[in-house]
Formats: sequence, C-alpha cells, structure tokens
Amino acid sequence: MDVYLDAVFFPNIYKTPYLLMQEGWRFDLEDIDAPLEYKGVVYNEMKGAFFLPEQLLFTRIDEGLFPNSPYQYESGGMPEDIIDLTYEIIILRITKNYYPSKIYICLYGNIDILKKHYIL
Repeated sequence: MDVYLDAVFFPNIYKTPYLLMQEGWRFDLEDIDAPLEYKGVVYNEMKGAFFLPEQLLFTRIDEGLFPNSPYQYESGGMPEDIIDLTYEIIILRITKNYYPSKIYICLYGNIDILKKHYIL
C-alpha cells in the first residue's frame, strides 16, 4: 500500500520531467531515412489495447452510458490524445485531481489498522 500511496501523492514526474518522454510519448527515429514514429510506454500500451475493434466499441459504449462522469473516459487514455499531452498539462491535472480529500480508501483483511493509519 505504501508504494501506491507514494506514487499517487508524490509522483516522480515532479523530480524527473523527462519521465513523460519515456512513459507517455516521444518521437523516435530508427534510421536517418525512416519517418519519425511516436513511442512511449503508455502510448504503445494503449495503441495495442485498441488494436482490437471491440475495445474501441466498449470505450464508446462507456462514453454513452456514463456522460459527465469519470467512467466516460478510458483510464489509460486514447492514443490520439496521448500525443497532445505536455509536461505542463500533466502537472496541472495532478495538482487538480490528486489530493487526499478526493479519495476513498478501503482496507480489507487481517490488517493492523493502527500501523496503516500513519500513512493516511
């Protein structure tokens, strides 16, 4: 749990802005004569996820069923939108959306709640 909370509330992107190029997207040139290509961990994962037409169908169904709600969005992002992200946009969204008063945490199992309480 510590790892997940640390990632949400203290993301590494503040310390290492180049993470967007590795994790999000970047231009890649394989060969001097080759065209520029989009690359990046998230970009490639989402491009692969939408390789199957039914995934796009399910995403469009969610958009229609859950308008004006967070469930209308694809959690990983649409590949064509990922390439529009900038460092500034990501920082703005993190500071706007990720803070303690906006979360619910549910702990389940044989957990010593007093030991976990300090994190929260």
